[in-house]
Amino acid sequence: MSSADHSSPKSAFSNDLVEKFYHDMPNDNKLMVDFYDHTSPDIYDEFMGSVNYTEPDEIIKQVFALSLPQTAKILDVGAGTGLIGESLYKNGYDNLHASDPSKT
Repeated sequence: MSSADHSSPKSAFSNDLVEKFYHDMPNDNKLMVDFYDHTSPDIYDEFMGSVNYTEPDEIIKQVFALSLPQTAKILDVGAGTGLIGESLYKNGYDNLHASDPSKT
């Protein structure tokens, strides 16, 4: 099984926007949830692609290494925009559940 490639070879994000995104990101948990609530999922995914965000691919590799049956119940805590669940679903896992503190 292979995982999806979430990296983006060409991104609309400039270095200035990447720095602003990181600079504006609060370090308080409650404020961080609010920050993500006001960031659209498309912008978040594009941003993560622009900074070579590889954690979803690494997590998916770890799930595959567990050799779980495709009927296994999987809980994705901190699911964000669902990149991990989407990839697992494309690879035959369909008993997926997600939780994230952000409303978006």
